[in-house]
Amino acid sequence: MYNSLMAQHLKEDVRERILTAALDVFAGRGYHSATMAEIAEKAGVATGNIYRYFPDKDTLFYTVVPPSFADELLGFLRKRVKAMAGVSDVRTLPPGSAFSIVSEKLLAFCIANRERVIALLDRAQGTRYEDLPTRLVGDMSRLAVQHHRDLGLDVRLTPALRFSLSRIYRNWLSALIEILAASGDDRQIRERVTAFSKYHLAGLKGLFE
Repeated sequence: MYNSLMAQHLKEDVRERILTAALDVFAGRGYHSATMAEIAEKAGVATGNIYRYFPDKDTLFYTVVPPSFADELLGFLRKRVKAMAGVSDVRTLPPGSAFSIVSEKLLAFCIANRERVIALLDRAQGTRYEDLPTRLVGDMSRLAVQHHRDLGLDVRLTPALRFSLSRIYRNWLSALIEILAASGDDRQIRERVTAFSKYHLAGLKGLFE
């Protein structure tokens, strides 16, 4: 009984080491460039041993960045835009507002899962998530237009407005990825995200004035 439990424990330990190493490699090099040999080396196991746990690189990637994680992140991002409902300038909102609460939850989620967020939004070329940033930018752009229409503004989604919104949200996503990848600790991430968000929100408001 003892030997059986110990063997099972060791197997779980090896699996967790593989998952940790895979997430690190996927976030650092991206899915396309990552190799099972590199992941094995970082995990401290033989390459062939990985295939005892995961049949291929696809399965390993979707285990460390599952669809449920993508759905949760997208949910936070969309809620953040929707939480602006009825507010012409969210920069004037108090800390306890719906927008502030959702923004804090989103930031805390990204900090707690920084490698997964990076892998999902910036290193997923060659996976089913490849076009996710583009779809996300489109969703947020449409929500922003609807938000300002709900405020009573006569907003027409011209090619110029579509381009500008796309650029604003792409810049926001790129900045978030860069901050998560380059910042050393949670406090630094919060400071940088807060500072950039002021610029982002000011630009978004100015676009519709």
